[in-house]
Amino acid sequence: MTPDAFLRLAKQVPVNSIGWFDVLDESGAIGRWLEAKDSMQFNYTIWLLSQPAVLTGRGPRVAALLRSALHEQGRDSGSLEERRNRVMHIFGPPGMFVKSPDLWQLFMELFAKGCFEKAHQHWWYQFHDLPEKNPNAALELLVALIEKHLPAGSKGFTETHPKFDIVGVDGSFVSRVAQAAPAGFAKIMLPRIVSLIRTNETTDKWGRVTDKIWPWLSFGIHHDFRSSLLHGICDALRLLAKRVPSEFEECTSGLDELPHRNISFLLLAAWSENPNHFADRSVEYLLADPNRLDIGYGMWGAGNGSAAVSRTAIKAASPYCSAANLTTLETAILGFYPPFEREDTKRLGYMQLLLLHAIDSNRIGKEARRRLEQLDRKFPRADLSQPSASNGVFSITSPVPESALPKMTDDQWVSAMRKYHDPESRSNPFIGGAFELAAQLDAHARRDKARFAELAIKMSADIAPLYFDALVRALTAKQGDQPGSNQSRLPELASERLLPVLRYVHNLPGHPCGRWLCAAIGDIAERELPDDVLGIVSFYAIHGEEPLVGEAEKKYFGGDLVNYGINTTRGAAADALGDLLFSNPSRWPKLEEATRSVLQARSWSVRAVAVSCLTALLNVDRSMAVELFLELAKSAPAVVGSMFVDRFLHYAAFSHYARLREFLLGMVNDPNGDIRQMAARTICLASFRFAEAEKDLQSVLRGDEVCRAAVAACVAENLQFPEVSDRSRSLLVTLFRDESRNVRETASRCFHSISDAQLCEERCLIESFIESPAFAEDAYSLVLALDKAVHRMPDIVCKIPERAVEIHCQLEPGKPLGTWLWTQQMAGLVLRLYDQTRDAQIRKRCLDVLDKMIELDFGDITNELGKLDRSY
Repeated sequence: MTPDAFLRLAKQVPVNSIGWFDVLDESGAIGRWLEAKDSMQFNYTIWLLSQPAVLTGRGPRVAALLRSALHEQGRDSGSLEERRNRVMHIFGPPGMFVKSPDLWQLFMELFAKGCFEKAHQHWWYQFHDLPEKNPNAALELLVALIEKHLPAGSKGFTETHPKFDIVGVDGSFVSRVAQAAPAGFAKIMLPRIVSLIRTNETTDKWGRVTDKIWPWLSFGIHHDFRSSLLHGICDALRLLAKRVPSEFEECTSGLDELPHRNISFLLLAAWSENPNHFADRSVEYLLADPNRLDIGYGMWGAGNGSAAVSRTAIKAASPYCSAANLTTLETAILGFYPPFEREDTKRLGYMQLLLLHAIDSNRIGKEARRRLEQLDRKFPRADLSQPSASNGVFSITSPVPESALPKMTDDQWVSAMRKYHDPESRSNPFIGGAFELAAQLDAHARRDKARFAELAIKMSADIAPLYFDALVRALTAKQGDQPGSNQSRLPELASERLLPVLRYVHNLPGHPCGRWLCAAIGDIAERELPDDVLGIVSFYAIHGEEPLVGEAEKKYFGGDLVNYGINTTRGAAADALGDLLFSNPSRWPKLEEATRSVLQARSWSVRAVAVSCLTALLNVDRSMAVELFLELAKSAPAVVGSMFVDRFLHYAAFSHYARLREFLLGMVNDPNGDIRQMAARTICLASFRFAEAEKDLQSVLRGDEVCRAAVAACVAENLQFPEVSDRSRSLLVTLFRDESRNVRETASRCFHSISDAQLCEERCLIESFIESPAFAEDAYSLVLALDKAVHRMPDIVCKIPERAVEIHCQLEPGKPLGTWLWTQQMAGLVLRLYDQTRDAQIRKRCLDVLDKMIELDFGDITNELGKLDRSY
């Protein structure tokens, strides 16, 4: 073993060992290494100090050593900064160092100097769970962060100084610190927040005092640090008011004299958590300024955020406050009309409605109750609920509650469909309309197909087409209503019930449901279908709406003609025709006119889908299918690169390669790489059967990289099939030595597709691979395949690292071999072979290989040896 290899192993000995740390520290070695100018020696020492056992067992000593290493005397600024940045890597996940006061203090000192933020762009991710594990430390860190970016007296946020925007801390971190350490958070943060509010004071157009920092409130949508900070102090004050009212009063002393709406928000929200203690205080505060009756949210998820804070305060206080205060509050509410109501007389009284409903129903006065009854009649659909959180993601709900749907009669369903007729019309941004109701109709119809088939026949033509579409989809659906879920198949609806629905929907005026009708009939193509149902598909194939034509078609679905076409009426008809012909080729005479119609459509996308009909036609008349395809390709060349063409050529070439040959060779020279790839793959497959194609393949292999890579992928996949494995193997040997790395890597994936048994029979191919340029670049597929065959191929397991070492010593002597990514798995295989075999020669060979692997730092050899040592 070379001295360098021995040294690498020796350096592993003291790792994560307190005993070795003490020995090295007492000898002065660690101190000397930390002072070394050699960056590799310094980094190695930092790595030793960062081990969990050392940090937890010797935290104070590690802190002292690091302080010494970071002293400024005699060091230039560049060297010092580099050392600081490296030392910051010790402070990774805080669980290890936060328990040591000395290490924590050192961390905070370095943090104050900005070292940590420079060393880690997303530094706060490491501290995500600190509020739960050590609330006080989390609070100290948060305060230090705010002090750096928002020092006392700072105006915080203006259009020209967006100080808040540079604070890179997760908003949930703030709220969790506030909840974990509410007293400390409130005492430290509240004065700063109040200062920010007062310093950035402004007034709105109605004269109410607000601030530029938090011009409006959001509920459950804390999208930035600024919002999280305000709601964090709110959480802390709520907890404090509930748990320790005396501390809360001390923290908030004098705040009730300030006119700012955000301070009103904080006080009312906190008092509401402890109405037994603060009920009269809360009511008197509301009465002191009528504008406080309208403290609410400017943004929220579901529910109603209007005056939500004031309503919560009234609801909490009204059962406990004095009768005199309650009467005065009712009088104030009855006379309260916020400014925006006076500008829109239709809304007069809406705020009174919300506030009066918040009063305890057992204590509300007669006059207030009478006024409430009037307002209930004026605003029968008013949302009296409190807002609910959304975290910024809004769910659009159906206008009909899900709980009501199972009880709805057919007439009620029809009535709901008529009411929500226009898909574009919605009065509430969070409550859906026709689209959402149609989705519910689809889901319920899948669960009870027979009942909703009868409903479909009862629906008149004035019902919006999207409801008919939903029923057509549901009645032919084979899976439940949750896309992507692992559900059992749905029962099929008998044809005698289903087909009348399809006929009825087809005969609606204007034929508005063609796309989904065709898709539905395609889904039941395997059934015996009468001619008139086949005629429905033919009708839309011939007369259906034509999609965009020409280059405009490529603007959708990323230019994928098939995906665009299949989402149009004629394209869906073309797809259904293909399904019908695949299921029963004898239908061709009845569907020929419609099929020829879509093949001659003006739209490229419809023609691209229609190629699936030609693939089905191969089961009827292969020659006719090939001729129709060639006509299509000539008249609409844009279709040639679409996905259905690849499938057609795959099957057609097995019988009509000679007829398709000229077309395929033309594709090989096409400027479009996808088309060249398609042609090369087809010619390669045909070469397994036709001598003419085998000659053409030689021309393809002399072509560009795209074509050769397609051939490599084809033969790599087909190596597993005995009837073509010899030909595939021969081509792979050549492709392993291709001039293109991409081609070589593609060919090397051949070991993925074969079985363990076949792998053991492919020794000649493996040896050819090992001796080829492809081996040095990526033997990962082979190494992965060998994982299950170590004991059956010991010579190969040894030969791979031997060859790797040989190549490496020729190309990059002296460098670690771990730069070859695939070698990470090789060390484990050799060690496992050594452990499993009893053959003395193989074991000696393994040990020789291991020596070389250690010497060159081969892959993950050091870690693998460590595992082996621990296993004995």
